[in-house]
Amino acid sequence: KKASETIGFLHLSIQEFLSARYLAQRPFTDRLKFVREYAEQLRWREPILYLIFLETNEGQVGQFLRAIEQAAITTQQGQHLRDALLTDAVFADFAHDQTVAREIAGRLFDEAELTASGARQRHILTSGVDGLGSETVASLCAARIRCWLPNRHGYHRSSAIYAMQRWPASSHEACTRA
Repeated sequence: KKASETIGFLHLSIQEFLSARYLAQRPFTDRLKFVREYAEQLRWREPILYLIFLETNEGQVGQFLRAIEQAAITTQQGQHLRDALLTDAVFADFAHDQTVAREIAGRLFDEAELTASGARQRHILTSGVDGLGSETVASLCAARIRCWLPNRHGYHRSSAIYAMQRWPASSHEACTRA
């Protein structure tokens, strides 16, 4: 129970969405500034994603992506959180500026293939699979996934992935890396 005239929310997501709705009413320059200032803070991750979702102007969504990229980083964890936010924003099905979203998605895929490891690499790859549902980056995601999982034998890729589960336990570590 809440005290008289105190508003409470059943779930944090509602509060985050309403925060984004409030931010969406601010001038665009204020919204960009907010994204730059709070992109590295976990508490503001979902409101920022909701804010980008609420934006229908593709050019302004592109500016939001650039604002996340340019956000000041104060800690190592802040960089991790900012990079994760950027990854999720790029591969989500938002009203993206196609040029900006594809450029950043390409860089993220390059990072996954060349320098990322562990949780960062898994996050980029998982987001890339999610990106198959995005009108903007779906073709880029499909092309990269085809490179990672070539269809050399004429089988469907999903069948090959499911078959890996039945391989001997000694090969699981190699499968995970692949």
